[in-house]
Amino acid sequence: MAPKYPIHKDFAFIPSINQRFSRVPIAATNALIRLSRIIQRTTHPGVEVIEHSIPGRINPIRLKLFRPASGTQNKKRPCLVYFHGGAFALTYVGPHLISAAVYADRLDAVVVFVEYTLMSKAAFPAGFNDCYDATVWTYENADILGVDKRRLFVGGDSAGGGLAATVAQKALDENHISICGQLLIYPVIDRSCSTESAKKFRDTPIWTGVSNERMWKKYLENYPDNDAPQYAAAADRKNLSGLPPAYVELAEFDPLHDEGLQYAERLNNAGVKVELFDTKGTIHGYDGIAPKNATSIEAMDRRIAFLKTCINAF
Repeated sequence: MAPKYPIHKDFAFIPSINQRFSRVPIAATNALIRLSRIIQRTTHPGVEVIEHSIPGRINPIRLKLFRPASGTQNKKRPCLVYFHGGAFALTYVGPHLISAAVYADRLDAVVVFVEYTLMSKAAFPAGFNDCYDATVWTYENADILGVDKRRLFVGGDSAGGGLAATVAQKALDENHISICGQLLIYPVIDRSCSTESAKKFRDTPIWTGVSNERMWKKYLENYPDNDAPQYAAAADRKNLSGLPPAYVELAEFDPLHDEGLQYAERLNNAGVKVELFDTKGTIHGYDGIAPKNATSIEAMDRRIAFLKTCINAF
């Protein structure tokens, strides 16, 4: 029997998972992820990683600071503040750390990797506040970190991409820090779950429309329907003008595909410079599953090229 979706063979072996967000399954999944990080090699030649912690509104916010180990140590480097994916509930996986090190190496940059509060501990806005506060802390401590605050980016994948988009929105509204670019990788954007892809892809590998609906229900459990607060979902914002340039990457067989596409189109219509990479034959999280796949390699090259373009604008 022919496969339901023409997914590339490098990703087609991944099963469809309807994730539940109650305490026990999330705790079990996070335990397995942490074990996999111990087993998997996540270091990268030439990049040092420093563990750091800053005050948070609920608990301290843990950070991993990635920076090139060689070269001029007192130079001011660009900085990417990165928020990992995981449906707002799951911890980061090994490929997240590998990618962070690659960004630091290839951009000669500092990467601030944020371990924000997961919604299994506290629902919105706890995680979002951690992400925004970590970005503000990075900006305000740029001299100590060896960071050029003019070249400060935010980025993330999946839920982290949604957090990056809303952090950029709040940064614009608060007018306290300046963001020069946003890296949105198959981002979580629309809490309505009403796009065609969200309704169609109910059984795609890794991430399904069913999981998507459950995630939003849990993430916004403190708020009634249709009464979500500002910065809960990037798509809720009416006026997108003035936001920083954006790179938006999509996976073809992903419930999040259409909301990411629509957000990219809205940014473009608002006068924001957008680079869109609409990958084919891919699933949600494809680059972490098969990093040596040709599309995964091209995606990383495109992300780096976008960030370099923003860096060189100064």
